[in-house]
Amino acid sequence: GKSIFFKGLFFVAETNKFVDHDVILRSNDNDYNLPKSDIKTNQPAFDKEFDLYIPDASKSTLPSQVDQSLLENLLDFKHFIHNDLFISLIGNKIYIGITHEKDLFEPHLFTSNQSFDYMNLHFQDIYFPINVIQHLVDNTQLEPVKVS
Repeated sequence: GKSIFFKGLFFVAETNKFVDHDVILRSNDNDYNLPKSDIKTNQPAFDKEFDLYIPDASKSTLPSQVDQSLLENLLDFKHFIHNDLFISLIGNKIYIGITHEKDLFEPHLFTSNQSFDYMNLHFQDIYFPINVIQHLVDNTQLEPVKVS
């Protein structure tokens, strides 16, 4: 039978900048059987919720593009959406995956779509990856996760 490896939103961006070396950041509470790594950031709260994997065993630090501001925003966003989050920086490409069990782009036919919380969740699902990509490419300041 057909098996699903990932269900959710998946973004891919190609840039004209290359990361120092490849890196994969992912929520550590998933069942995807991906390699584990002992590499830690200097943020215990982040390390508790995310696994960091660097395929090149000779590298043991984050690429310069992955700064403390980005790590804090990833953690805030994961707490906001309560779903697994994956980010890979490979060469000049950025991959962002946000797991969801719901069909996000299917309208609710028998309930209202006018809930601010419901609309805000959809907005953040689209806006957050764009904000992260812009930060990584242009070194712009990341904006806060929550919209009030």
